[in-house]
Amino acid sequence: MIKTVKVFETGSVTADIILENTPQNVVIGTEHADVGIVMPSFGGTVQGNHELLLVPQNFAHKYNAAGVVTYGMSPQSMITLSSVGEDRCVMTVQREITDIWGKTIEPQDIVISRMHLEPDAALATAAALLITCAENDFWGI
Repeated sequence: MIKTVKVFETGSVTADIILENTPQNVVIGTEHADVGIVMPSFGGTVQGNHELLLVPQNFAHKYNAAGVVTYGMSPQSMITLSSVGEDRCVMTVQREITDIWGKTIEPQDIVISRMHLEPDAALATAAALLITCAENDFWGI
């Protein structure tokens, strides 16, 4: 099965990282995507109906859908950072979420690379890979 992902972002650095690290059954950049990923740098409007939408916590109030997964430094975020280092961070899944394949992702801590990104962009990129690549147990990070 193929899933499609649309990355909403200003610039393309994180979209490139996501593209380089997703399995072949995930296609990036289509208009009517199964998954919408809103990066912290995006200031526009998210269009389209998405099965799953990954959004920064500060945008969560704009979306009232069951398939919204939030990320950020807020305790209300579903995915957050519990520690930030120079090269690595610890991404924390605070609540059970469902990825694009229907697999349940349990609360857990995952050590991630900063990928030469600011912490919020590293978190968004890692969260995007988490919800798109979990079927393959492939993090790419």
